[in-house]
Amino acid sequence: MTTDPSPGFLEVDDDAAARDPFWATVVRRHPDVDVVLLPPEPPPSAAPAGEQVDPEEHRLAQQAGVHRLLDALGLPLPERVDDGWLAGSAAGTVRWQGTVACEVAAEVASGALRSAAEHLADDGWHRLVPSGGVPRVLAGRDTPRGREEAQVLLPAPTRVVVRMRSVPITVGIEAASALLRAQVGR
Repeated sequence: MTTDPSPGFLEVDDDAAARDPFWATVVRRHPDVDVVLLPPEPPPSAAPAGEQVDPEEHRLAQQAGVHRLLDALGLPLPERVDDGWLAGSAAGTVRWQGTVACEVAAEVASGALRSAAEHLADDGWHRLVPSGGVPRVLAGRDTPRGREEAQVLLPAPTRVVVRMRSVPITVGIEAASALLRAQVGR
């Protein structure tokens, strides 16, 4: 076993591959290849990371973001955003997701899709415009708090669906459980 006390270096077990049934066969059949097995990553922390966020304030801010995107795409503002909470990647965290569907003229719908591709790219999103299937723009951007995502889809020539998903926010384990339980009853 080789060790380096420097921070950032892993402890290396030179014989790990020889003790593993699968990798021992690979090493025996290919002696010219060096096999290095890395230790498993630690599981995500059970404790929520970051400062706790008021979910209702976050929800309102995200709904305002949906309205800004709809406005930038030339789409009508809805009376309400169909929204809810998804489980975050760590205990005590949740992600907001909101969806709006607009019925508009076909030329407005296709223009909104073109605008989405341009607007999201200009606003720092990494976007993907798949060539097959439902016409759509998929976008995501990494922030210091996590990844946020946006989708603009044309499931029909006169229907535009906009869906946004927020970064995970820390609300605490009890609050996250309550928010997610409330989704089940909807």
